[in-house]
Amino acid sequence: MKRCWKLAAGLGALVLLIMIASAFIDEPLRASLERKINTSLTGYSVRIETLRFHPIGFALDLENLVLVRNEQPALPIANIPKWTARVDWEALLSRRLVNDHYLQRPSFRITACIDALLIHPQKHATGVVAGGPYPKSSQTRTPYTC
Repeated sequence: MKRCWKLAAGLGALVLLIMIASAFIDEPLRASLERKINTSLTGYSVRIETLRFHPIGFALDLENLVLVRNEQPALPIANIPKWTARVDWEALLSRRLVNDHYLQRPSFRITACIDALLIHPQKHATGVVAGGPYPKSSQTRTPYTC
């Protein structure tokens, strides 16, 4: 009986320690994630207002994520009030790694360069991807300018 109490006290202390540590890891994790995203983007920036890490459920909440074009920072391309990513534990028990993403009320601003479509209709016919008219086979991402 004494051994069970020691085990329960040890598990309780471990859970308490994890909860306290998660309160202090949120801001450094937010800054690190924002920095990694911004270094991988060219011409765009991401701002994350709040990040909350949930170690017990192994989930991550991003609040007020904003994607802007560096040339026009006043007009956000994407605004996501809340983005939740979590591990699907039921699938993990089946030896599959699955994660779920939930976006709450996202808004996107999508604009098209009409002049580029009118000037280069043959390139539009061969394939245009979202974000600007790019040929499908092109590995360089140089958009047409209007």
